[in-house]
Amino acid sequence: MLREDVKKLESFVKQEADKLEELGVVALILFGSAIRGGTWKGSDLDVAVLFSGSDDRNLEELVSLLQREVRSELDLVVLNKAPARIRFSSLKGKVIYVSDERKYVEFAARTFDEWADLERLRRTLWNYTKRWLLLES
Repeated sequence: MLREDVKKLESFVKQEADKLEELGVVALILFGSAIRGGTWKGSDLDVAVLFSGSDDRNLEELVSLLQREVRSELDLVVLNKAPARIRFSSLKGKVIYVSDERKYVEFAARTFDEWADLERLRRTLWNYTKRWLLLES
């Protein structure tokens, strides 16, 4: 069912590109288990949306439009407000719609930069934790 829904959404965004742009959608990305292939009965369809601004007042209308196209439950994430881990994870997904490539690339670059900074911090914290644990034992 998820594969069918992915195809339906891909077709829908091509047909309704003007409507998506009207709603302020910069990008739609499918990510998670539906794209990785690790689905099971009852899996939902993870969809990430990047809006042109921080205003997501059209979110309900977008969810309604997308949900009408698929039978699977949608899990929609607004990238403008999502934590770095989710933003980074979405970038490994399948982009099915982009209205403004420049804005999407800027978003991706900011996300990669932030993720790299966080990864360095995680590594540093882990190294300090290991040293502390060794000193305590």
